Amino acid sequence: MKTVLKHALAGALLLGMAAAPVAAAEPSAKGLEERVAALEKVWKGLAMKGDFRLRYQGDDFADEATAKTRHRGRFRLRVGVEKKEVLPGLKVGLRLASGETNDATSTNQSFDDHFNRKNIWIDQAYVLYTPPTNPDLTLGGGKVANPFLSTDIVWDSDVNPEGLYASWAMGPKASRFTLVPALLVLEEESGSRHDTYAGAVQARFDLGAGPADFTAAVAYYDFQQVEESQLATSSNARGNTISGSFLTAGDFDILDAYIRVKVKGLPLPVELVGNYVKNLGEDAPSPDSGLDTAFGAGVKAGKAGTAGDWYLSYLYKSIEANAVVGFFADSDFGFANKKGHVVRAGYTIHKNVQFDLSGFSVKQKDPVGGGVVSPNNEFKLVQVDLVFKF
Repeated sequence: MKTVLKHALAGALLLGMAAAPVAAAEPSAKGLEERVAALEKVWKGLAMKGDFRLRYQGDDFADEATAKTRHRGRFRLRVGVEKKEVLPGLKVGLRLASGETNDATSTNQSFDDHFNRKNIWIDQAYVLYTPPTNPDLTLGGGKVANPFLSTDIVWDSDVNPEGLYASWAMGPKASRFTLVPALLVLEEESGSRHDTYAGAVQARFDLGAGPADFTAAVAYYDFQQVEESQLATSSNARGNTISGSFLTAGDFDILDAYIRVKVKGLPLPVELVGNYVKNLGEDAPSPDSGLDTAFGAGVKAGKAGTAGDWYLSYLYKSIEANAVVGFFADSDFGFANKKGHVVRAGYTIHKNVQFDLSGFSVKQKDPVGGGVVSPNNEFKLVQVDLVFKF
């Protein structure tokens, strides 16, 4: 598909240039060769890819008096292009994606709104530089794919941060240490509010020798001014405790510890994952104090990839109200202040076609503000996906 698109576009450009008048004369054979060579130079290092997902989603809430059962048809479309070797070691990329609103945690569009046209957003726009003399170092900037190894307790998988980062790997692949520092910009304010940003660093260790592949990572995210930013509203707090226009956590200095073990030598690939998160800066007043911890643990058997592959996974997550910035947490799970179970299964129909089934059973984790656990925050969610890659 990518080859066909590239050839079709190249052919159209070539025909257009050949048809253009040049000093009221037909282009010479040499002129055409030069134009073909110019087009080949443009296409060299250019890669296009994307995916399209059809989804059925059913939401079943415990308290139907305030939240009715929903049945939704949805889709996701993502299309990206990347140009390598703009300069030696330098590449530039762009990805567009669907999305119902300007929401960092979702690229879904629902079948809705009387057939009106759907929105397309800039999902990624980035430049990456890897010095030819040091292939283990990468510098990145723009709206980038998340450079941190993590689960979706802290970062929903659709979140693409904005700012600058570096990734520096040291040692052989069988035993490698990677350091990832970053400066992330959340909001630049022109009024009386302070700018909102985060400094972050992650240290990661990969060990590939022996009966299992082992990965451990520790990240620290120091969010600045989030507690009084535009996230401090009832709609944006997303599980964080709030009082007026202030997130009562006071601060978000998040420590994120991650571990993954891939077991070798079994009939099926088996992967174990654990995640522990603590907001070291939380200082909410009573009764919301101490709601600063999250953890998750899961197992996956099988894989997705070639035709006939299948997988099955289970994950348990518990996220206290002020453990993470709710605005960026997993949207399918209900953001922060949630606990529950996630089961997934998938089958690869073709190398470019994947079937996935996901089920969620989620409850509110903690009573906040002196209240009680609300049945309105208890729900079951089913997602049936068919994904086409191109």
